[in-house]
Formats: sequence, structure tokens, C-alpha cells
Amino acid sequence: MYKKIIKNVLALIWISVVIYFYFTQTVSGTNSIIHSYYTESLTVSLKYLFFILIIPILYACYCLYIWFNKNKKTISIKISAPRILITFFLLLILAGNTVFLIKTPSFYHGDSLFITSDGTLKEVADISTISGDETLIVASESAYEWTDYAITDDVDPVLKNRFEKATFWGIQFGLVSKSLGIISMLFLITLIATGLGHTILKTIKKDHVLDFDNAIIGFGTGLFSIILISFIIGALHVLTIYSAWALLIAMGTISYKSVLEILKKLFKTSFSVETSMANINIFIIFVLGMVLTMNFIDNISPTARGWDGMNQYVNIAKRIEETNGLIQMGGNYYWELLMGFGLIATKWITIALNLASFYPALLSAIVLYWILSKFSSKSTALLVTAWFYTMPMMLFHGTEENKVDLGNTLIAMIGFLSLYKGLSSNDRKEQLTLLGIAGLMSGLCLGIKITSLILIFTFITIILYKYFKKTGAVAGFLFSLSALLIAEKAIIINELPIPQEIFGTVGSILMLVSIILIIWKTFKQHSFKPLISLLIFTAFAITAFMPWMIKNYSEGGSFSQAELLFGINPQPIIDYESLTGELAIDEASCAETGTEEELDRYIGYDSNTLKKYLTFPWHLTMNDIGVRGLYVDFGWLPLALLIGLLPFINRKNIDEKLIIAFLFFTTYWFLWLITSNGIIWYGLPGFLAISILAAQLIENYKTEEHTLQKYLIPALIIILIIPALSFRLYNFGKGSLLLYTANVMTADEATTGIFPYGLQVHDLFEADQDGQYDLIWKIGTSLNYFIEDNFWRTYNDQYMDVMNCLYTERDPDLLTKRLKALGFGYIIFDYYSNTLSIDPNGTLNDKYQAIIDYVLNYTEIVIPDYFRGHLVGKIIGT
Repeated sequence: MYKKIIKNVLALIWISVVIYFYFTQTVSGTNSIIHSYYTESLTVSLKYLFFILIIPILYACYCLYIWFNKNKKTISIKISAPRILITFFLLLILAGNTVFLIKTPSFYHGDSLFITSDGTLKEVADISTISGDETLIVASESAYEWTDYAITDDVDPVLKNRFEKATFWGIQFGLVSKSLGIISMLFLITLIATGLGHTILKTIKKDHVLDFDNAIIGFGTGLFSIILISFIIGALHVLTIYSAWALLIAMGTISYKSVLEILKKLFKTSFSVETSMANINIFIIFVLGMVLTMNFIDNISPTARGWDGMNQYVNIAKRIEETNGLIQMGGNYYWELLMGFGLIATKWITIALNLASFYPALLSAIVLYWILSKFSSKSTALLVTAWFYTMPMMLFHGTEENKVDLGNTLIAMIGFLSLYKGLSSNDRKEQLTLLGIAGLMSGLCLGIKITSLILIFTFITIILYKYFKKTGAVAGFLFSLSALLIAEKAIIINELPIPQEIFGTVGSILMLVSIILIIWKTFKQHSFKPLISLLIFTAFAITAFMPWMIKNYSEGGSFSQAELLFGINPQPIIDYESLTGELAIDEASCAETGTEEELDRYIGYDSNTLKKYLTFPWHLTMNDIGVRGLYVDFGWLPLALLIGLLPFINRKNIDEKLIIAFLFFTTYWFLWLITSNGIIWYGLPGFLAISILAAQLIENYKTEEHTLQKYLIPALIIILIIPALSFRLYNFGKGSLLLYTANVMTADEATTGIFPYGLQVHDLFEADQDGQYDLIWKIGTSLNYFIEDNFWRTYNDQYMDVMNCLYTERDPDLLTKRLKALGFGYIIFDYYSNTLSIDPNGTLNDKYQAIIDYVLNYTEIVIPDYFRGHLVGKIIGT
């Protein structure tokens, strides 16, 4: 008995410590009692109290009615696809109207409005004339939030009339019409992908049934088929609106029987759940429903969002649309190809944005819940899914940024489901089919993000464990580690005081040991089935990635590892050797420090390598070193529960599911740690491993017959959900996006409201293409998104290493001559480039100060972007 008490007390202490330090941690330099952006969110979320409480109040009234009239303390909830869809639309209308009512966004018509230090309102037509005494209230022709709170009755009526607000019916029409457009296209892609995948699988195995497992796996298979055929059509540069719809129609026709079967099951299947009125899972579902609705509304956008989305991912999708096919950009882009397909088919950028953010986030949560329900109870699966879907980092990827990491995570989850189901099957044909699909999904992930190599190695380790147990796990782990060492992808070795050449030798030895272990176990078992399974998985993974290797080889004509994996970057080449005479540069004296300094901000600057890596999980959770903010914040739950609940494992009877969970977790996250420099979103697929392990540990803890257990789990749910909901409400509704939704702003007006000079940048560079000095030097900024052909025309030097080399002498005239000699006519500069590294001993700030001085004083500023901190300078004499 005393052991139980000690375990429970220790667990409570550890979980409490983690939660306390997480919520009291200072983020972004803000002192607060509660994790700073949660503090800010609490005050704003109170404005939404009616929205938060209206549904619980209605639910409570319904429960009281059932209790008094039917003398029952349970309720029966009927669940079906039509009911879920109707509920979602009702929440959508409620949430949409609420955010318009609370934030009162308006479209300001007029010159930029400032307030001076003495409280006087001042309209300014030419921003260059401001003295510095003014504070911007609202920019010209842009959105303004909280209008009714600031523009009160005592404001000049003429000025007040310049703030155009949405009408009631405009809001309803905009919400319904745009929502129907988005949902219809996303549903169509999902339906055709699932139908096609089911048809393919049924062709392979005649008795293939349409259950939820197979629907998910079929969706992954069908989606890969859509992307692959789009790749082939794109390679011929005939990916147009006509070929896109022809492809969808053809796939729908081929799989029409499966499509009809899916629709029949989807809309006719229903079931009832009998539950107590006070079931806390109802509260979780309510919060998830509200968060889902808010995420959807925030994804009704006319333009891309976020640094990476605008510079890379949506940028690629737009370039695919421009060229009607594949582009050369020095990387692989399966998911961007899907985004481009959606953009081409609808000519609506909002579809591409949703394919990057809302769509994979929602499907990832659904697939995660389904997988977790195989490892735990449904209530535990729901709790862990709620953490996953509401954590700050998920909010960032799902609504603030348009990256491909969520798509990668979704496909990885489908791959794991296929792998797990295949390894659990007693039917050899089904087993090999599912392992092949797991391989396809892994190769698809690799074509989305090259960091998925660690996912493939992890799956190989799990396969070897399934057949060879502990020896297989060791062999798989050694094989994975050796491959990364040989390929020089283990970044951590750069921090160790050991000659780098040794690691290649060590990798070769480990590879040999792993191969010997596999061969030994194969002959010991007198069966080649394990090797065949492994080969099937690996062959299909390579097959899925093969189109990129063919494309990349066709661009570079080289079989080098780097070119086969990444292709050739088309950006302008900086040829130092072409600079002769007075322009000549000693290239050997140029130090490239930017990349290393930028990456170090994720893992911290502690010179003690062992201490840095041992304490990294704590610091990453607390968000207290290097980069800080919601885009690297995954909450307190993993650190609190994965350590706090470890003592409750029954070591005498460890279930194989728990072993797989531990193996998945330890292999994936070790490989991530040594390869990813602490960049947490590179490991987003590994959050499946965290979730499975957390669910298993919670289930173990639930078996404890202790009073503390009855109260701890509900308390954790409250601590998890309430701040998450508050924070989501705080970030709900961006002025320009809401006005675009309600048709107050057009797409171009909303885009200009967010990026005042974005369209002007587009027009400037489209007009200036005379064959002389057409190249653009880009230092930071997301303005690249607005420049057509930007992958070929702009040189990306965000760390300023190369320009610093050209500017070694700090001679402005010499730098101008060198830039002209290299063919550059413009510089796009980001005022905030100095924030890329916060290393106190770094070189970035010195480079930044020298180059911003050059841009401001020795170029002609053609677009002075006061509002976003971006400048466009024309190089003198071009």
C-alpha cells in the first residue's frame, strides 16, 4: 500500500511542478503570473463569455428537462454524419456572428490615420512626411478591429463614416457561401481519394471490406494516386483547370461503386451513445467543436500567411499554377503539388490554404483519435487528441501559417495505421499489402519533407522488432543510426570533440553489425518472411519517392546523393570568379556563419553539449531558451505525463502495445534529436508516438485503485482545456479576413490591407524585365510571394553571409559595382532580419547594421514599406 501512495505522490508532485513552471514561464519578455500569451488571452476571452456559455446553458436546460420529466440521469446522443454536419454549420453561424459582434471589424477608407502625443488625430497621405511623434491607428484602405470600442459617438461623424462595417445579411451570405465552397471542394477530394483507394485495395483483395480502418488507409492510397497523376500531368505542363477536373471525373468514374458505397455508409450509418449527463468527455467535445469552428473561419483567407508559407509552400503552389506544371526549385513538393492542384481546379487560393492548414489538421486529429482508440479507452484517446489539436503549435500550423508539416503528419499517421494493422494481420497477403501501403505513405512523406527519413527508419525498426523482438529492435536502431552517420545527417556530431572522419567508420561498423544481426535471426528462424516484409516496405517507399529522383536527375544529370534528393536550386548563381580587377573577392576570407547561428536558436547556446541535450526536453517544454512563442510550444502534457506516469507501468506484465509505443517514441525522437537541431515541427509526425505513449501511460494509471486517480485526470482535463479555449478565442478573427468573408473587402483589398505594398511589389517587378539588371537580392521578407518567377529571379540571402562577403571592405560604391556586375537591380530588405539569431556572440547584428545602412543611404528606395518593415531599394545606376 505504501508503494502506491509514494508513486501517486511522486506523480502528483512532478506533474504539478511541470504545470506550475510552464504557466509561470515568461515568454517574449513579458512578465506574467501565467504563460504570457495565456495571460493576455484571458482578458480578451471574457468578451466571448456569452458565446462560451450559451451551448452549455442550453445543454444544462435539456438535461434538467430529461431529469425532471423522465426521471433519468443519463442522456442518449444519436450520432450520424448529417447531424455532425448540421451541428458544425450551426456552430459556424454562431461563432462567425459572435466574432463580428465582438471584434466589430471595419474597412477604413481614407489616408493613414495617426494619433499624436497630445491626442490629436492626424491623417497622413505621404508616410515619408511623419515626424516620429505619431502612432499609427489604421493604415489607408485597410481593416480595423474593435471599431465600436475606439470609434465612439464623440468622434467626428465624417471620420466615423469612413469605417465601413459588414451588414448582418452580408455576414450570413459570406459565411455560408464561402464555407460551402471550401467544404464542397475538400469533401470532393476526400470522397474521390477514399473511393479510388478502396477500389484499388478491393482489386488487390476481393474480400476487402469498407470499415473505418480501411477507409483511412484507402484515403491515403487514393490521395497518393491523385498526387502522383498530378505529378505526371505536371511534368508535361498540361496541369490546367480542364485536366484537373478531367482527372477528378475520371477517378470518380473508375471508382463510382466505391464512392456510392461510401456515401451510403456515411449518410445512413448512425448510432446512439448512452452517457451520464455530467460526462466530462461531452465538455471536451464541446471545446473541440468550438476550436474546430474557429480554425475553419480563420482559414477563409484570400492570401497566404506566415514566413514559410509565403516564401516556400504556398509560393510553390502559385508557381505551379503559373506554369501549369512542375517547377524547379531545389526541393521536393508532393503536398504543395496537391495545394497547387486545388488552386488550379478552383482558381481560388483559399482552397490551397485550407489544403495546407485546416484540412490536414482536422484529418490528423480524426486519424489520431482512431489510432489511439486501439491503444487505450475512447475517453483517454479523446483527452490526448484534445491536447494535440489545441496545443499552441497546432494553432500556429493550423491557422497562422501555411506549411506542409500537417500534411506530412497526416500521411505519417496513415502510414503507421497501415503498418500496425499489417503487422497485426494473420493473412499474409493482407499483411504484405498493408506493409506496401505503409511504404507508399512513408515515401510520400519523404516527397513532402526530407526529414521523413527518420520516420522511415523508425518504421523499419518496428518491423524488425515485430519479427525478431529485442534483437530486431537493436538491429533496426543500429541500422538507422549508422545510415545517418554515413550520410552525415547527424548534426549532433558537429558538437562533439571527435574527428568527423571517425563517425563514417563508426557508421559502417554499426551498419555491418545490424546486417549480421538480421541475417543471424533470419537463419535462426528458418524463414525469409521477415526479410520479404522489410523489402516490400522499403521497395514501396523508394517507389513512392522515385518520381522526384527521376525529376531531380533530369535537372542536374548527376547521381550524387544531394542532387537526387533535392535537385538543383534555380536561384541566381553568385559567381565570385566573374568578379575581376577591382571587383575581385578573396572568397576564402568569407565566413558563412548565418545558417549555424539561425539553427542554434532552436536548441540554445549552452556550450556544455551533454547538459544542453539532457535539459533540452525541459527547456523545449518551458519555451524558455532560444526561439520562443506559440510556433514551438506544444504544451505541458508530454513532459508531465511521460515522466510522471512511468512508475505505474506493470513491469511484470508489459503489453506488446506498450512496447511498440516505447519503441516508436524512443527511436523516432532519438533520431530527431541528433538530426534536427531542436526544430520541433520537423518532428510533428513523432507527436503520434508521444500521443500513443501518453495514452498507454494514462490507461496504466487508470488501473490504480486510489482516490487521487479519480480526481487527477478530470483536473488535468480542466487545466488543459480551459487555457487552450481561452487562447484560441484570443486569436480568433483577423480583421481583413473577416471583412473578406463578409464581402466587404475584395481579395485584392484584403491582401493589400495585410500587405500594403504587396501588389505594388508585383507590378514593379513585372514591369521591369528588360533583360538588364532583372535579378533581385532578397534579405528576409515574405514579399517574394508577390513576385512571379521568384525562384529563378531572386537570390535568397536572409543570413546576409554572401552580401557581407561582397561588402567586406564596407565600400558602398564597390558593393554597388559588384551587384551590377552580377546582374542585380534591386534589393528587398526586411527590417527584422536581425531577429533571425539572438546569439549574443553571433555575427548577424554587425552584418545587419552594415547592410541596412547601405540600403537606406546608397540605394534608391522605391517602395518604403512603413507598415510591414520591408524595403525595396533600386541599385543606383540600374
